[in-house]
Amino acid sequence: MCKNTMLIKEVFDYIFSPTSFEYKNIKKILKKLSIIQGFGVEGYVSVCFSAEFKKGEEDYFGENKVCFTFSEPAVEKDVEIVITYEEFYEIVFKYFKEYADSNPKESEEITSLLSVLKTNLNL
Repeated sequence: MCKNTMLIKEVFDYIFSPTSFEYKNIKKILKKLSIIQGFGVEGYVSVCFSAEFKKGEEDYFGENKVCFTFSEPAVEKDVEIVITYEEFYEIVFKYFKEYADSNPKESEEITSLLSVLKTNLNL
C-alpha cells in the first residue's frame, strides 16, 4: 500500500473510530459528501471536490477529482493527495457500508446517501 493510500485510510480509520470527535458526525459527513461538499477533520485534514472550483481558479486541481490536504502536525510536511471520483467512492462506500452493517437502525439512510453520492459523482 503506497504512502498516499495509507494517509487516506488513516483519515477514514480515525473518522470511524468510536473514540474520535468525528464519529458522532458520521451521517453529517456523508450528507455533505452526498451533495459534493468537502469537510475538514480537526483542522489538519481537509477534503474537497474539484466541482467546488472553476477551471482556471488557482485552487482548481482537475475534473472529477477529490483532494485530501494534510497539514502539520498531522504530517511532517504538508501534503496534497488527489484521487479520482471512482477511487474516492470505493473508499467511502467501504467505510460507510461497514458502518451501516453494524448500525442497522441507520442502514437505510446511509445506503440512500451513498446512492445519492454515487449519482452526484456521475458514477
